[in-house]
Amino acid sequence: MTTTRRRFLAGCGCMAASHALLPYEALAGEAMTFENKICAFGGSRAMGRVTNLGKPAPEAVKMLRWMTDIVGIRQNIKLLAADIERYVVAFATIKNRQRYIVYNRADFDWKDGRTSWAAVATMGHEVGHHVPSHVMTQESSEHEEELEADRFSGFIMSKLGATLEQATKKFWDWPATEWHPGGLRRKQAVADGWHHGEKMKLAQSAQCSPGFTGDEINIDGTICRMTRVCEGRQAVSRLACKDYEGIWRWKR
Repeated sequence: MTTTRRRFLAGCGCMAASHALLPYEALAGEAMTFENKICAFGGSRAMGRVTNLGKPAPEAVKMLRWMTDIVGIRQNIKLLAADIERYVVAFATIKNRQRYIVYNRADFDWKDGRTSWAAVATMGHEVGHHVPSHVMTQESSEHEEELEADRFSGFIMSKLGATLEQATKKFWDWPATEWHPGGLRRKQAVADGWHHGEKMKLAQSAQCSPGFTGDEINIDGTICRMTRVCEGRQAVSRLACKDYEGIWRWKR
């Protein structure tokens, strides 16, 4: 997947607001209008039309399941693919008590069992808006909420076995806006979350035999599967990937 600098800025959560409705195309006979949520992109809070809402790629569903399993939360987030204007990559919101993540299908190469760390990072950020319920409350400033979602993205990528470079490579020194922190500040938040994940892994020791819990998926050319292991007395999920000899090895 090729992601331009301009496009990456749009990986955002939708904040509670009383602005104009976003136009959605009907899905299953119901008009999808997320009344009190609007997505910020770059220096503008306006988001273009969101059309052709439909089923997400199986790889995207799989990645979302991995993330919720790792942090031990119920998978109650509905994932949708759509065509979104104005370079918005993905956003998180709620409609009729249902949590949603909507992603722009033009920005993801989720097909034929493949994905990328860039896609993982974006998904992790949007899940990071749902975990502390940013889309329901505004206990913090918009900048703080974005940084919290970035920290979660870094944490979840560490748990999945991404390197620090893979977790932060999409960030560069773009300026802050009214709704989003600058790129370097966001990069540091991702790094903070990644380091926290690494510390947690170091504090735990795997003591039981691995067992596969998910299907294979190709991440940037490497075949990986989620597994369950015992760390102390607690069963946790870890990512295992095949090396060049076809041997399954733990990611980090």
